[in-house]
Amino acid sequence: SPGMRDHQDVDPGHRHFSSLVSLHPLDHINPHSTPSVFAAAKQTLDWKMSHGGGHTGWSAAWAGCLYARSGQAEGVQRMIQKVMGRYSLPNLLTTHPPLMQLETQQKCGTAFR
Repeated sequence: SPGMRDHQDVDPGHRHFSSLVSLHPLDHINPHSTPSVFAAAKQTLDWKMSHGGGHTGWSAAWAGCLYARSGQAEGVQRMIQKVMGRYSLPNLLTTHPPLMQLETQQKCGTAFR
Protein backbone atom coordinates (compact mmCIF):
# COMPACT_ATOMS: atom_id res chain seq x y z
CA SER A 1 0.00 0.00 0.00
CA PRO A 2 1.20 3.56 -0.60
CA GLY A 3 2.48 5.72 2.23
CA MET A 4 4.93 5.13 5.03
CA ARG A 5 5.86 1.70 6.29
CA ASP A 6 8.46 0.23 8.62
CA HIS A 7 11.93 -0.43 7.28
CA GLN A 8 15.28 -1.51 8.66
CA ASP A 9 17.85 1.26 9.00
CA VAL A 10 21.13 -0.21 7.74
CA ASP A 11 23.27 2.51 9.41
CA PRO A 12 21.36 3.84 12.43
CA GLY A 13 24.29 5.88 13.76
CA HIS A 14 25.05 7.56 10.45
CA ARG A 15 26.40 11.10 10.86
CA HIS A 16 23.64 12.74 8.78
CA PHE A 17 20.36 13.80 10.36
CA SER A 18 18.59 14.51 7.07
CA SER A 19 15.37 12.89 8.25
CA LEU A 20 15.16 15.53 10.99
CA VAL A 21 15.68 18.63 8.83
CA SER A 22 12.03 19.59 9.44
CA LEU A 23 12.82 19.83 13.17
CA HIS A 24 15.97 21.88 12.57
CA PRO A 25 16.68 24.09 10.73
CA LEU A 26 13.23 24.31 9.12
CA ASP A 27 11.07 24.41 12.27
CA HIS A 28 8.13 22.64 10.63
CA ILE A 29 7.94 20.20 13.53
CA ASN A 30 7.17 21.54 16.99
CA PRO A 31 5.31 20.41 20.12
CA HIS A 32 2.39 22.82 19.57
CA SER A 33 1.24 22.25 16.00
CA THR A 34 2.64 18.74 15.35
CA PRO A 35 2.90 17.02 18.76
CA SER A 36 2.93 13.41 17.53
CA VAL A 37 5.50 14.13 14.82
CA PHE A 38 7.54 16.11 17.36
CA ALA A 39 7.55 13.11 19.72
CA ALA A 40 8.60 10.84 16.84
CA ALA A 41 11.44 13.24 15.90
CA LYS A 42 12.72 13.21 19.49
CA GLN A 43 12.59 9.42 19.50
CA THR A 44 14.45 9.28 16.17
CA LEU A 45 17.18 11.61 17.45
CA ASP A 46 17.61 9.62 20.65
CA TRP A 47 17.70 6.35 18.70
CA LYS A 48 20.29 7.61 16.19
CA MET A 49 22.47 9.00 18.99
CA SER A 50 22.24 5.76 20.98
CA HIS A 51 23.66 4.02 17.89
CA GLY A 52 26.71 6.27 17.57
CA GLY A 53 25.31 9.32 15.76
CA GLY A 54 27.08 12.66 16.07
CA HIS A 55 30.55 11.20 15.55
CA THR A 56 32.01 14.06 13.52
CA GLY A 57 32.33 17.69 14.61
CA TRP A 58 29.67 19.06 12.29
CA SER A 59 27.36 16.13 13.02
CA ALA A 60 27.71 16.63 16.79
CA ALA A 61 26.97 20.35 16.32
CA TRP A 62 23.85 19.49 14.28
CA ALA A 63 22.79 17.00 16.96
CA GLY A 64 23.21 19.75 19.56
CA CYS A 65 20.88 21.99 17.56
CA LEU A 66 18.36 19.16 17.26
CA TYR A 67 18.53 18.55 21.00
CA ALA A 68 17.99 22.27 21.62
CA ARG A 69 15.00 22.43 19.27
CA SER A 70 13.51 19.37 20.96
CA GLY A 71 14.01 20.80 24.47
CA GLN A 72 16.60 18.26 25.63
CA ALA A 73 19.12 20.36 27.57
CA GLU A 74 21.24 17.39 28.64
CA GLY A 75 21.79 16.42 25.01
CA VAL A 76 22.78 19.99 24.16
CA GLN A 77 25.37 19.96 26.96
CA ARG A 78 26.78 16.60 25.83
CA MET A 79 27.16 17.84 22.25
CA ILE A 80 28.83 21.11 23.33
CA GLN A 81 31.28 19.11 25.43
CA LYS A 82 31.90 16.70 22.56
CA VAL A 83 32.49 19.44 19.97
CA MET A 84 34.71 21.52 22.24
CA GLY A 85 36.55 18.61 23.83
CA ARG A 86 37.04 16.23 20.93
CA TYR A 87 36.51 18.07 17.66
CA SER A 88 37.93 21.56 18.26
CA LEU A 89 41.51 22.78 18.04
CA PRO A 90 42.88 25.56 20.28
CA ASN A 91 42.11 28.10 17.51
CA LEU A 92 38.48 26.78 17.45
CA LEU A 93 38.80 25.24 13.99
CA THR A 94 37.21 21.81 13.98
CA THR A 95 38.76 18.46 13.20
CA HIS A 96 37.39 15.51 11.29
CA PRO A 97 37.95 11.76 11.65
CA PRO A 98 40.97 10.54 9.71
CA LEU A 99 40.53 9.70 6.05
CA MET A 100 42.21 6.78 4.35
CA GLN A 101 43.01 6.15 0.73
CA LEU A 102 41.31 3.14 -0.80
CA GLU A 103 42.86 1.03 -3.51
CA THR A 104 40.10 1.03 -6.09
CA GLN A 105 39.44 1.30 -9.79
CA GLN A 106 36.64 3.79 -9.18
CA LYS A 107 37.10 7.55 -9.25
CA CYS A 108 36.30 8.16 -5.54
CA GLY A 109 39.01 6.59 -3.43
CA THR A 110 38.67 8.23 -0.02
CA ALA A 111 36.73 6.91 2.97
CA PHE A 112 36.47 7.31 6.72
CA ARG A 113 38.05 4.78 8.95
